[in-house]
Amino acid sequence: MSRGFDFNHQAADNNCPSPNDDQPAIASKQALPAWAEDASPNVFALIAAALALTLSLIAFAPHFWLWHQPVEGSFEWTRGLAFEEQVANPSSPTIEPALQWRCLPAAIARVLKMKGHSAFLIGWLGVISLLTGIARWMIDHTGNRMAAFAATLLVAESSAVIVPTGWLGINDAWAWLGLAAVAFSRRQLVFATALLLCPWVDERFLLALPLALWARQILVGRKPFLGQLSFAGACVTPYLLLRIWAAWSGTDATSGVFIRKCLDDFGHYAPCAPLGWWMGWRLAWLLPLWSGWLLWQDGKTSSITLGLGAAATGLALATFLAADLSRSAAMLLPGILASFVLITKRNPSLFAGHSLALAVTNLFVPAAHVVSVKIALISCLPLEWWRWIHS
Repeated sequence: MSRGFDFNHQAADNNCPSPNDDQPAIASKQALPAWAEDASPNVFALIAAALALTLSLIAFAPHFWLWHQPVEGSFEWTRGLAFEEQVANPSSPTIEPALQWRCLPAAIARVLKMKGHSAFLIGWLGVISLLTGIARWMIDHTGNRMAAFAATLLVAESSAVIVPTGWLGINDAWAWLGLAAVAFSRRQLVFATALLLCPWVDERFLLALPLALWARQILVGRKPFLGQLSFAGACVTPYLLLRIWAAWSGTDATSGVFIRKCLDDFGHYAPCAPLGWWMGWRLAWLLPLWSGWLLWQDGKTSSITLGLGAAATGLALATFLAADLSRSAAMLLPGILASFVLITKRNPSLFAGHSLALAVTNLFVPAAHVVSVKIALISCLPLEWWRWIHS
């Protein structure tokens, strides 16, 4: 029998710590080198992010042999050229419609006086910030540095990182960082900042926001859920009202055209959606299945229903609005990592090692970009290096 929307209930016979406990689930001594255990959490997070990114780039290397000059129509350059134009002239009427409301990265590039290809550094800074933040928050929530590195590596292997490191001018990682902040940060200021800024990076932040709030209530929820929901709504309302006003007044003439185009195109690429979703996370999809089973055992059917509903609704809307299917799957990051934390807290001494094995194995599972009906396999660094030498 369901116990309702009770995130803090734990079965009396499983000795599982509450998801909302401030104390780590377990001491972090898990066969890591002494320097990794002795380093401060922030230093360890930086090192974990750097190592995870390095492994990701080795296993899923960009086509950097195409980077020496623009190649119009390629995955690597299409958004990059549009982003360069946006940075150079934000008011240009020829800016790609998808970028017109994603203006924060371009504004930052202009403030930093980045010109030309140097603006692409914004996306890479987002990737580094995302992985560092994930590692730090996972230390806070699991108390286990091996598990924290495994979670960071799983994110580094996903489309949340593979896309912005492989395609120039992609700044998604800042939006995913915002989702992670909503889900895992215990600081209300960080929570509010993410809500206010990240819709201006990518609208998919709003589509994934219910899932991030669900994860936050499970892991951080010391405050009433309705209060958190109301606060989040107040933070994102100005953005929503501005978009509604722009569409109603005719100031934004491109959004309507974009929606009509989605209606025409969706049926063409919809059969490829499951493959695209799989490529977004691959073996990491096991985590929500596992955590769902644990919640079911605890009788938390309402928790499962809410989390599944938020994830499915957000992903369905993103799939309809964007044909880059594997890229959109990254918006499920809060649910994937919340599942990771729940499993770790259930059996920390066992899962820390298993999660690292899962992450390492995922490095060898084939990956691809799935955009509409196009499937572009992602190769390892030695092969890409060979192609660069012979190009």
